[in-house]
Amino acid sequence: MANLGTLSQVKLRDIWRREDDNFTPWLAQNLKELGVVLGMNLALTQSEAPVGDFSVDILARDTGRDRLVIVENQLDDTDHEHLGKLITYAAGLGAAVVIWVCRTFREEHLQALDWLNRIHESQTEFFGVMLELVSVDNSKPAPYFRPVVYPSQWNPIVARAGADRTANALAYARFYESLLNELRTHQGFTAARYNRRHDWWTFPAGVDGYLWGVFFRSSGEVRTNLYIKRDDSRQSTRAFRLLREQSEEIEREFGEPLQWEEADAQGGFRINCTRSGSIDTPQECLDEIQKWCVDRLLRFQKIFGPRIRQVADSTNNG
Repeated sequence: MANLGTLSQVKLRDIWRREDDNFTPWLAQNLKELGVVLGMNLALTQSEAPVGDFSVDILARDTGRDRLVIVENQLDDTDHEHLGKLITYAAGLGAAVVIWVCRTFREEHLQALDWLNRIHESQTEFFGVMLELVSVDNSKPAPYFRPVVYPSQWNPIVARAGADRTANALAYARFYESLLNELRTHQGFTAARYNRRHDWWTFPAGVDGYLWGVFFRSSGEVRTNLYIKRDDSRQSTRAFRLLREQSEEIEREFGEPLQWEEADAQGGFRINCTRSGSIDTPQECLDEIQKWCVDRLLRFQKIFGPRIRQVADSTNNG
C-alpha cells in the first residue's frame, strides 16, 4: 500500500503578519513563481512604486512581451478599497497587465474583474489570483497560486498544465454558461452571465457573508451548497451552529440528507448537497447534472434563505 502524506492548509497570517512589511517583500522576491502560473516572465521593477499620492505594491515587467505589470496583494478577502486602487494604478501607469493576489475573492469582485476584462479586451488584462499555503505532514509551507479570473484570450490550463486539459476548461465554461442561462432567464435566481473556465461558481445569497455554490470535485462528485464566512469569525461560527441546531427540520424540508462541514482553513463553513458526477461525461449526463444543480440551488434558496436572514440578524445583534 502506498505510504502517502497528509495535505493541510496554513493560514497566510501565520507566515506573514503584515502585508506591507512582510508579504509584499516576499512576493516581490518570488515573482517568478507567480509568473510561471500565469505563463509570464515577471521581473521586478519597483516595490511600493508611487502613483500620485498612492503607491502600487509591486511594479514589474513581463519581459517575454515587454509589458508593464502591476500587482496588488492582500492577506485577507478582497475589498472595495483594493479594487479602487487597482483601477487607479492601472489608469495612472497605463499598465498592460493587472494582477490582484489575495486569500479569497468575493463574488462581486470576481464579477468586477470579469467586467473589466470585457470592456478592456486587447488593451489591459486583469487577473485575480488566489494564494494558499499548503503543507504535507507538517513540512515547510509551500505557496499555491490559483488564477480564478483572467482575460478570455488567456488559457490558464495551457499555461500551467499543457493543451491536453484544455477540453475540460472549455467544458466547464459551456456547463456554467448553460447553467447561468437557465438560472437567469427561467428561474430569476441570478443576473450573472460571465463565463469563467473553472470548476466552481458561487452566487450571492442576499446576505453579506453567505453564498450559494456549485462545485465539481476531482473525486467525481458535484456539490451544491451554502457557504458561510462573515468578516467576524465568531459570527460565522454562531451562524453555522444556529442552522445546525435546525438540521433535522431543514433536511426534512430539503428532502435529503446534507453534509455539515466545520470551518475550513479560511474560517468558512459549508452545508453541502452531494451527488456523483464529472465534467468529462457525455452531454446527456451533464444535462442531468445541470437539472440537479438548478433544483438543489432553488431548494437552498427557498429553505435556507429566510433562515440565514434571521440568523444574520441574530448574530449581528448578539
